[in-house]
Amino acid sequence: MKLALAVSFLSFAVSLQAQTQFPTPLSPRLANYDITARLDVEKRTIDATEILSWKNHSNDAIPDLQFHLYLNAFKNEKSTFFKESGGQLRGVKLDQAEGEMAWGSIEIESMKLLSLNGNETNIDLTKQIRFIQPDDDNKDDQTVAQVLLPSPVLPKGEAKLEIKFKSKLPKIFARTGYAANGKFFLVAQWFPKIGVYEAPGDRYVPLTAPQGRWNCHQFHGNSEFFADFGIYRVSITVPKNYVVGATGVLQSETEQGEEKTLVYYQEDVHDFAWTASPLFQVFEDSYQSKNGHRVKLIFLSQPQHADQAERHFAAVKNALEWAEEWLGVYPYSTLTIVDPCYGGGGAGGMEYPTFITAGTFWKLPLGIKTTEIVTVHEFGHQYFYGMLANNEFEEAWLDEGMNTWLELSVMRRYYAGESGKKSALGDKTSAIDFLGIRIGDVEQSRSAYSSPESAKRDTIVKPVWTYKRGGYGTFSYNKPGTMMLTLENILGEDLMKTVMRTYFERFKFKHPTTRDFIRTVNEVTGKDFTPFFEQFLYSTVALDYAVQSISNVASDEDDEANVASDDETNAKGDYRIKVVFERKEEAIAPMDVRVKFSDGSEFRDVWDGVARYKVYEFQKSAKAVAAYIDSENKHLLDVNLNNNALTAKPETTGFWKWAMNIMFWLQNLFLFFA
Repeated sequence: MKLALAVSFLSFAVSLQAQTQFPTPLSPRLANYDITARLDVEKRTIDATEILSWKNHSNDAIPDLQFHLYLNAFKNEKSTFFKESGGQLRGVKLDQAEGEMAWGSIEIESMKLLSLNGNETNIDLTKQIRFIQPDDDNKDDQTVAQVLLPSPVLPKGEAKLEIKFKSKLPKIFARTGYAANGKFFLVAQWFPKIGVYEAPGDRYVPLTAPQGRWNCHQFHGNSEFFADFGIYRVSITVPKNYVVGATGVLQSETEQGEEKTLVYYQEDVHDFAWTASPLFQVFEDSYQSKNGHRVKLIFLSQPQHADQAERHFAAVKNALEWAEEWLGVYPYSTLTIVDPCYGGGGAGGMEYPTFITAGTFWKLPLGIKTTEIVTVHEFGHQYFYGMLANNEFEEAWLDEGMNTWLELSVMRRYYAGESGKKSALGDKTSAIDFLGIRIGDVEQSRSAYSSPESAKRDTIVKPVWTYKRGGYGTFSYNKPGTMMLTLENILGEDLMKTVMRTYFERFKFKHPTTRDFIRTVNEVTGKDFTPFFEQFLYSTVALDYAVQSISNVASDEDDEANVASDDETNAKGDYRIKVVFERKEEAIAPMDVRVKFSDGSEFRDVWDGVARYKVYEFQKSAKAVAAYIDSENKHLLDVNLNNNALTAKPETTGFWKWAMNIMFWLQNLFLFFA
């Protein structure tokens, strides 16, 4: 047995060496998996064996290991996930019509410690497994397991384990499961996955701390994931008529009777997901970056959506081009795009390394760009979450918010109508241009929080399970995405590009924090943006500046008796002019102000925005006809852009301005219900 194990490890090491994708590792490769899995399409189960090689990068002696068992969130209604979510995610509920078959779970059947710190052990750890609840007191939650070791993993040491497990997939729900009576599987969060050990000095662990800690949160109603990078080799056995797509590069495919086995391999990723279905139609394309790196693009389409393959490929190519310019080159050689089947909506719009799920509708008109938006957004996660592996449990905005900014930027650049013009809010055709309805992606994002009440409901930076009900989408996607656009408007495109490239190059294949990003902004710009981020990331203040009033009073007449004349100039003398700007909410930001006069002249200034009011007084022969604050709409975080301009003389266009605003909100309301 010992000899067999030694030969197995040796062959695995040789196999990895022979298949090297990156001669110089891109990541520390702390968590490495070799998994052999077989899908039973009738039982909706996966029987698998996992060889995990985990490296202790710290100077601590670590007495235990902790694992995520995500599928146990769907084991029953007692899990923390179900208690927090009410059994739904993104509007999709677990369909319990199929009874016990609708539920999911993961069971560790056995666990052996094969070696520890370079010494062969072959110790059974199965009885040492216990469920823990690091985030709450729910003793019924079984999404995190702790395993006590016979002796610690020494500093810079390594533990190798053999884990046999059975995963039962739920009726498609919360990013994973089966649909179409077992003819579609999206297999994600499906294997025992080791947590992240944070040493002193890592992320938020003080450098002076006597010991590090495991970061292994329970699966919550809104939470996603956090893991270390490594090498994945996964062997998947399915019925031979099933088409498979997965993270990484397909190494081999062999048939055995009515089944086939496919082996996928990928270096420097922190997760692995796959799909299987006999319904898929396969389309292939490629993208070549400016440095010559070629990416194979694979689209696994439902038959009724085959005519939309080019839309998916075009969206990904646009996003690849933009990301290469603004962040850095996508280093992997493949990207698989999955089109979930009807009834598999819970699997749509999700991201895993080199593998994303999209979503579309039959004969979706070109003017409705939801296909492009979803595809661009999910691809963007290859950077924000994928290579920049932040903790999605604790700082979701670093992936969802930054990736929303990427999505908005790509949609403005490539889908802003035939004119190609880009306003501060984005061209109003970047999301919908259909049947006279024209809406931009930026407008849609802002609409989620563009009222003082919504903006002040919660902070952005906080553990995702502590967001107030309904706040996760607003404060991890919409508000931070718009905050990033605001930052770009303030810095300008060139400086923002330098900030983002510096951030990506410095922290790719690491675990960056909000503090890391703020430090990068301050360093690159040479200015202290800490107050900006303190307000919008860590507090609940809202931003709203307005033009309060314009007063034109003839200087040779009594103030109280005078009403500003309609004449453009005052032949008898000058006007005493007063323009009042107001800070209506608590957030403070420097604001450009502008006053326009009837003789065509203008006054411009920058108000520091600190006081509640800023009064400008003039004495001119021409009247003030209009005043503007933030006239270029740089501060998209402003919750009410309608009060940023005021004319001295009422105009009929004011009616249409408000009418169009009402139409905008109605359109967003219709979209919400759609």
